Amino acid sequence: MTAEEVHSIPLSSFSFEEVLSDYAKGFLEAAIDGEGCILLSTYHRSKYTGKVYYNPVLQIGNKSKEWLELVREIADDYGNINGKHGFYTYAMSWGGMRGVLPQLGLVVKEKQRVLILEALDILYKLRAYKGKYFKDSSFRGIAEKRLAEIAREIKELNHK
Repeated sequence: MTAEEVHSIPLSSFSFEEVLSDYAKGFLEAAIDGEGCILLSTYHRSKYTGKVYYNPVLQIGNKSKEWLELVREIADDYGNINGKHGFYTYAMSWGGMRGVLPQLGLVVKEKQRVLILEALDILYKLRAYKGKYFKDSSFRGIAEKRLAEIAREIKELNHK
């Protein structure tokens, strides 16, 4: 299987079945645009291998834990709510992002939304088609290069 063939495979098995209501879309759009942060974090598991790992992140922060629980309920997601000193953050799961973000139309963070969906698509394909099913290492190289570009672009957009 070539890199082009892998990249063209639809991810229907990862699709989100539930269509959000207009109320839910508006609520989540406001929450993400107003209180949210979208980024593609990078980390090095080992300084010796030089391997970079990517983690798509969508966090929403607020002083009200109950409000964040409502956001999580509306998104129909199992992401984590953490907090200390009276400030809480809700981190949406990868599956939640893949299900919710394609249905939203953000205003402030629209470019980040599009980029993080592309990154999620690449990461799901890398995980789904690796090992014995994924023999073309050229796709991995192309994908990792594009993930680095996406991380840089999102970082620049978030610093504006």
